[in-house]
Amino acid sequence: MPTAPTPLMSGPTLVAMPMSASPAQRVYVDAHGGVAAGSMLEEIFSRFCQAQFHADWDDGLARWGGAMTPSLLERNDRQRRFDALLAIFTAAAQSGAVGTFEALANIVVDEITLEHHLAKLAGGHPEPLAPATVDDRRCETATGHQLDPGDMLAAVLCGHVRRVVLDTAGVVIDMGRRSRLFTGAARDAVLLGDRWCTWPGCDLRSGRCQTDHTQRWAASGPTRPDNGGPACARHNRWKQRGYRTWRDPDGHWHTYRPDGTEIGNLAALSDESVA
Repeated sequence: MPTAPTPLMSGPTLVAMPMSASPAQRVYVDAHGGVAAGSMLEEIFSRFCQAQFHADWDDGLARWGGAMTPSLLERNDRQRRFDALLAIFTAAAQSGAVGTFEALANIVVDEITLEHHLAKLAGGHPEPLAPATVDDRRCETATGHQLDPGDMLAAVLCGHVRRVVLDTAGVVIDMGRRSRLFTGAARDAVLLGDRWCTWPGCDLRSGRCQTDHTQRWAASGPTRPDNGGPACARHNRWKQRGYRTWRDPDGHWHTYRPDGTEIGNLAALSDESVA
């Protein structure tokens, strides 16, 4: 068996990237530390890289038999390095050192995009996605990093991910009215349904927002994702001053002052279309 390539390390600095990343979609790990700690990292990383190489070689032998050569390996060096790093992180997450949890990545994709790429994967020839709808489509992580549709499909089919498929209203689940607070999957559904705080002009990412009832709980508003939206702490408090929000059938948010006038660009656009 050939010798596994040496991992890409320079002192205590380690760099790895995923299998199918374009230049704009690469994931880098850049860390700096002492030489002794770096040597330990290098030893661990090297062993995991060797395990990835041996797995590829064994798969190749099973497929090619005696004709197996390094050029027939399923993955290249950089792909195995990234998978080795992922294996290290996954093993650490399952060790119990920081509590018991299952590492989970939320991938947010709209229904049209998902069905389009699933149809292509199944050998179909769906109509191209309309460029005019690009702002309404999502294929990204919960933190806003754009994701290649091929990686999204791979994650949906076999990855350790939770896919959140959104329709135009952003409805994922129904938690009923038994709970006043959005928790667990209901909270995740609300925060993953939008990218930012629903207040016009606020650019705080939804992952750093609070979950807010569109129709207030005190006014019999249900604790369901279709009655919730992300709001930053500041703008959430404005609801107590008479401001209100609602989401129209196209998924656009509208915010109104206590006097009933609407705030934001959508209000201006509506006025222009009427004129």
